[in-house]
This record gives sequence, structure tokens and C-alpha cells, in this order.
Amino acid sequence: MGNFFIRKVLYSGDKYFYESPDFQNGINIIEGENGNGKSTLIGLIYYTLGGGVKQFELKSKEHHEIITKDSNNFTELRIQINDEHFILRRSIGTNFITVANQNGNVSSFSLNRNENPVIFSDWFLEKLGIRILDIFQGDKKFKLNITDLFRLIYHDQNPDPRKVYKKPDNDSYVSDSEYVRKLVFRILLGKNFEKYYAILGELQFAETEKNIAQSILNEFKLISSELYKDSSEITNADHLKEEINLMNDQLVKLDRARGLLKIKRPNKNDSVWSNIESIKQELFANEVQKQQLQEELSGVNQELYKYEKYREGVIKEVTQLNKIIHTHNTLEVFNANSCPFCLNGLERKKGHCYCGNEVLEETFEKFFFSSDEYWDLLKARKKSVETVDLVIKSVSLSFNELESKLNLVSKKSDSLREELKRNLNEIDENSVDIDKLNDIDDISLKIKSEIQDLMRKMEFEEKLRKYQQKYDEKKSDFEKLKRETKILELSTSKEMDTIVDDFNDVFNRLMVETLKDCRSAKIDPDTYEPIIDEGIYREASARVSVRFNYFLTMLILSLKNDAIKFPKFLLIDTPNTAGIDIEQLNKLLGQFLSISANNFQVIMTTGLGTYPNQLKSMVRSTLSDENKLLQKRKY
Repeated sequence: MGNFFIRKVLYSGDKYFYESPDFQNGINIIEGENGNGKSTLIGLIYYTLGGGVKQFELKSKEHHEIITKDSNNFTELRIQINDEHFILRRSIGTNFITVANQNGNVSSFSLNRNENPVIFSDWFLEKLGIRILDIFQGDKKFKLNITDLFRLIYHDQNPDPRKVYKKPDNDSYVSDSEYVRKLVFRILLGKNFEKYYAILGELQFAETEKNIAQSILNEFKLISSELYKDSSEITNADHLKEEINLMNDQLVKLDRARGLLKIKRPNKNDSVWSNIESIKQELFANEVQKQQLQEELSGVNQELYKYEKYREGVIKEVTQLNKIIHTHNTLEVFNANSCPFCLNGLERKKGHCYCGNEVLEETFEKFFFSSDEYWDLLKARKKSVETVDLVIKSVSLSFNELESKLNLVSKKSDSLREELKRNLNEIDENSVDIDKLNDIDDISLKIKSEIQDLMRKMEFEEKLRKYQQKYDEKKSDFEKLKRETKILELSTSKEMDTIVDDFNDVFNRLMVETLKDCRSAKIDPDTYEPIIDEGIYREASARVSVRFNYFLTMLILSLKNDAIKFPKFLLIDTPNTAGIDIEQLNKLLGQFLSISANNFQVIMTTGLGTYPNQLKSMVRSTLSDENKLLQKRKY
């Protein structure tokens, strides 16, 4: 992973401004008492890197008074990634970041993917040498975002130090799931996990493609069973083609036989024969049209039946909703404090589920409909009845039109047969064997009809073969990726064992050196969560050490191995929280002095003088009541 450094932070608005000192490699400390802007500085940095900062949103309950009420304001970072320098700028309240490189070229990136093919996170991850991964979790799909990785890079002021990972910007059961936390850990410390998660995404996509191809194939097979339900056996496209060729040969022979019967007919009958030929051609075309109309009529009839059945179901729902509304209004059966099974009252603590787990009240109550909501459901279903009535009316009109056309075509066929019969009676029976001609014509007409039927079957079989071939290909791709995934899973599992061992060596040393009553520290090999002294309870102040050392271990491991993806950068917001004493805090921060490398950067805010004396030279700025972070402009 590329080295990442922040060189300067700026804020500019119509009323206030800020310009940081130049930040160096190694440790950079901004000290000051509470209320002078330390957390605001960290927020400006994270915001410019695409993060979400609630205090910068006017609608937030605890919004930043100065920033949210300033105008024409923006944040700016001057950063370095490896040997390249960039300027990042983001206007407050917008979701776009402008990037200018050292050659003066300027690009603008959105923070939201929506229809944007490349967003700021994609650009940033690419510069850091991290692959942009498609992450699948259940039926959810999302792409790896830089803010996901910052959960183990940005050490914020977490009010609950028991939680190591920074809270996600958009908190949900997916974004803060164990799966996502493990993914972040693996990507930052692993070497081959990018390839593993990339192939997992490909596998998920391949499985979806396989399932779609299988669904289409199964649907066509179902249609095939209906198509061949009157046949003794199913015939593939090649054999159907062979049958069609044989029938065409029979038609040629029948036509020759018919020609031989007509050779000796008298000349006076030539015009009659010509007329007979014309009528027969027209009759054949009319019969084909009749068959097509019959098939269309059958399809429309099935569609009409489907909509009528659907209408019956909707009407049943309307009846049920009427009953529910009546019962609910009369008895008030359904509410958030009654058992959904026996309907008896329950004593439920607000903000908790029946089972006792914590849950947002508005999330819990959304499972219980009020009378108004039931009325809305009733209106919607009644509207559905009206809509389906219109559809049924439209389909019925189509059915009637097709039925009328079929009647006309049937009458025309009857008329053509009568006309053909009259013309045949005019032929001199002594010169031509009319019965044989009729037999030949009847056989020819039957064969032509069978050819039409076989042609439709062959066209269907060709499609079926194509879908079978596509499914076979998709299944083969899926199985191949599945095998590759298994191989990668084994190799990454071994790699993870090594990573966990290396992490435990560093983490245990840091914890034992900084927490006097700690005898052992490690992480769970499955969840990567810290375990101190085999899980013995620790006070909140001790958990501050656990979280701080967890982040520091990530940094130390990245300095030992360049192949690790961690960016050798930490952003730390005032670690002296949760009642940690100064002596213990000094031990924590003093561990920075043991890092001999210079190819890393830590930007940290802390209380006034709450750091070891050896770090005094690394203080870049001191904030106070007289020297607050955001300075008012003087005009």
C-alpha cells in the first residue's frame, strides 16, 4: 500500500478561516483544552477525505454553530501519496471533492455512487494501491469504500471504548456487521485478501448468472413439456429438421403425382384447373391464419383467466381488511405493547423488543399498523381492483376482436371449400381421376400443416438448445470459480494464522507494558476482537488502552512489512477519555518514541500537556481560548 501523508489543513468561509502548520513525517500533536477546536480539526480532515461528520450538518441536533452558519465555506487538504502531491477540496454541505494534482490538472469526484462510475473513494483507493472490491453480504451488494478502511485508521473519541472499530458513517446491521469488520481487518493487514474478496464477488455474480440461466432453461423445459404432452417422445432440433426434410420430399413426390394426373386433361379445363390451384393456395393460407388465430385466442383466454383469479384474490384481501379495521376499531387488538400471538398485554421497556434486546422505537413500531394505515391499505387494494378491472376489460376486448377475426376466417375457409367443390364439378370426370387428385391435395395440405407445426417446434428447440448451452457455460464458470475460491480460502486462512500470531506478539507487548495488571493480550482468531487476560472484565479506562494499542499495532505491523495495505497513517482524536489517568495515558503515547522509522505519520489531538515530555518537540500547534482553531475574519 502507498504511504499517505497530510501536509496541511485549511478551512475558508466568509466569516471564519483556519490554516494549520505544516505536518511532518512521524508524530504531529495539536494540544489544547476542550472547546477550542481539537475535534473540529480532526473532523475537517476526515470530512475532506470523504467522511461523514454529523456536526457539519445543519439538520444535526448537535451541529457546529460556526461552520454550519458560515457561508461559501470549504475545507482543503494538501496531501502526499508516495511521491505524488495533491490538493483536495470539499465545500461544506456538498458531496463532491475536487482533486488537483501537482501538474495543475483538476478533477471532480462524487462521494455517492448512484450513477457515477468512479467516485472519490475509487480514486483514493487506486492511488493507495488497493483494489476496489464488490462486497456481497446476503442479498446486499456494495463496493469497498475508503471510509470502511478508516474505521481502523481514524481513532475517534468513541464514547464506548469497548468497541475498537470506529462507528461507520451510515450505521446499520450490514455496515457494522462482523463480516464487514473482519473484511476491513483482513484488507488492511493481509497480502492476498484483495484477490480472495475479488473472487468472492466474481463467484457471487457467477452464481447469480447461473441461477438466471437455469430459471430461463427450466421455464422453457416446462413449456416443452406442454408442447410435447400429446407426443410419444421429445425430439431435438436435428431430428425435427430431418423430419421436415422428409416431409418436403413427400410434397415434391405428391406434386409430381398430381402433375401426372393432369397431363391428359382437355384444354377446355385449363382455366378451371388454374382457378382450382388459386383457390387451394388461398385456402391453405387461410387455414394457416386460422390456426394462428386459434393459438392467439387460447393465449388471451389464459391471460384473462389469470387476471380474473388475481381479482378474486384482491377482493378477498379487501374483505379481510374490512374485517381487520372493524375488529381493530372495536377491540384495539393490535398495538406495540400486546403479544402478536395471543394478543394479551405485555409490559415492554421502551426502546426494547419483547425478547429484551435493544431496538429503535420507531423501527419496532413500524410492524404495527394503525387504523389509518389499515385504511390506506384498504384504499390501495380497492384501487388494485379498479386497475385489474380495466385490464380485464382491455383483455376481454382483445379476446372479442380475435374471436370475431376467427369467425370471419372460418367462414372464408368454408366459402373457399364450397367454391373449390363447384370448380371440381366442372372438370370432365372421364379425363381426370378427381378422387385421386382430392386425395393427393388432402395429403399435401395435411403435410404442409405438419411442417408448419414442426417448424415452430424446431424454432423452440433451437432456443432451448441455446439456453441449455448458456446454462452449461454459466454453471461451468461458477464451478471453476468455486474451486479457485476454495484454493484461495485455504491459502488466505494460513496467511491469516500468521497475521494473527504477528498481531498478538505486538499487541501483547504493548498491553503488558502500558497496563500494569495485564498479563496477556491477544485477539480472537475468528472475530479479531481483543481478549485481555482470557476475557476478565476491565474498567472503561483500561479499554482505552486496549483500543489505542489495537490501532498502534496496525501501524507497527505496516512499518515492519511493506506488503501490508495499512497506509502507515493514524488520525487520533484526543485519546484521554473514559477516565484514563495521566500516568497511563503518558505510557500509551510514549510508545510512539519506540518507533524508529520515519516513513509514517500520526496526526493527534490531545489535552494541554497530556503527553510525555519527550513528545514536546512534536507539538505543532497549541489551541486556547485566545487562540481557537477557527479565527474570525477581520475586514
